[in-house]
Amino acid sequence: MPTNHENTPIKHTPGPWLPDFSGTVRDTAGNEVAYAIRLADLPLIAAAPELLALLKEALSQAEHYGPTNRDELGGDYACSVIERARAAIAKAEGKQ
Repeated sequence: MPTNHENTPIKHTPGPWLPDFSGTVRDTAGNEVAYAIRLADLPLIAAAPELLALLKEALSQAEHYGPTNRDELGGDYACSVIERARAAIAKAEGKQ
């Protein structure tokens, strides 16, 4: 089973995902991953694995280099962004 950068199993179909503009999103092997009712949603669905990976990477950097509490300069906003990023990742991974 594929793993992410934290070496934990990936439960979703690994990316990249490719839209075929018939409404279907496929993995690189050609397997159907998703079907979009609205063609305008295809690019967003297809980008989901890359967006999730990038958000995880950005969160890791923010946690390492960002304010550690709300009292530091920009801390209130930064902590809010970090909390929202964690929530979005949990939602994407089915943990919320």
